[in-house]
Amino acid sequence: MTFFEEVQSDRIERLKQLYRLIRRYKQVDISRIKELMDLKHATCVRLIEELLQYQLIQESGVGVSSGGRKPKLYSINPRKAYLIGIELSNLYTTVLLMDLELNILEERKLKMGEVFIPEIVFEFIIQSIQQLLASNELQRNQLVGVGIGILTRIDDSTGRIKKREYSAFKEWSDIDIQGQLAEKLGLPVVVHSATNLAALVEYRKNYWNEEENLLFVANDLIIRSASMINGHMLYKNSEMTESFGHMTVDLQGEKCFCGMYGCLDTISSLPAIRTEIIKRVKMGYSSSLTEAFESIDDINYYHILQGIEEQDQLCLDVVDRASYYLGIGLSNLILQLRPKTVIIGGTLGSRSIVVTKVKEVVQERLEYFTEIKYEIKSASSSFNTVAQGAGCMVLDLEIGETIF
Repeated sequence: MTFFEEVQSDRIERLKQLYRLIRRYKQVDISRIKELMDLKHATCVRLIEELLQYQLIQESGVGVSSGGRKPKLYSINPRKAYLIGIELSNLYTTVLLMDLELNILEERKLKMGEVFIPEIVFEFIIQSIQQLLASNELQRNQLVGVGIGILTRIDDSTGRIKKREYSAFKEWSDIDIQGQLAEKLGLPVVVHSATNLAALVEYRKNYWNEEENLLFVANDLIIRSASMINGHMLYKNSEMTESFGHMTVDLQGEKCFCGMYGCLDTISSLPAIRTEIIKRVKMGYSSSLTEAFESIDDINYYHILQGIEEQDQLCLDVVDRASYYLGIGLSNLILQLRPKTVIIGGTLGSRSIVVTKVKEVVQERLEYFTEIKYEIKSASSSFNTVAQGAGCMVLDLEIGETIF
């Protein structure tokens, strides 16, 4: 559905502006609205009444009185419509059904690997959306649209995946994901960089009214970053999110797939950690991972993550080393961008063993720069952040919220 399709008003842009304001502040009274939008009381009342009439907003309580009757508080109506958010990575495909406050109502996940084929993944997405609608007793026309976050470079104008020999998505090159799914689903579909979407939803949900500048770093199959500057995404181009992983942190390091040596990706990413664990086992180091396989070469990323959970000492040592270098890279990034808030996420990055080590390294390396104030935090969710961000993007675009 077009979110404001029911609204028949020559004040549509003003109504969207008011809706954006109420969404941002979650609960707001008429005095605050008049102040923020510089409106006369009568105009403000008419706009609120229109949004109430179309059930786009709702009364959600009363505020504190400054003398006289307590003011009514208004918030968006989270069940007026619904959002689908999808993450595509070579670990999982995640499909979320969300309300307009980005609360997850239900999810579907597909473990990737043998099924990493476009046709199978597309069919899973289509069936998942049908199942999510049915189990929540919703109709397709109650969906605003579908957002997709992909962990690879894409053509930002078309949503097609760019061809790269070292990408897990190399077999998907030039597939029109956006167009094909839009045709099959009969819904608007938008595609964007997974990293930017993870940063977007962290900002919208947790820091929108607190910080204008935020740095998001993700550590999983590759090392990525995205920045919010003055409330807007610093780079729209999906290629820029990968640049952090190619920061040189060891001049004597391994050769990276980009052709250079000592990139952060060669030490701190999940593939690099897997390579180091295999190398150490073959050198004679002990690990519980060897008990389950005839050959240590058979381990995958899921086994490493399980090893971390089970406190396998070799896994912990290699991840500690990887986190040390991630801390070095992050120190450099903080010096350049000066964010007040730094979020560490990703399949590996948001785990406490990584965050704790990174904090120690950054604090040590930036001790001289006493004027730099920052706070490093874990992502609010390591599993669904990208898919939530994809749904957030759909709503942002529909109501005219500026992202870039």
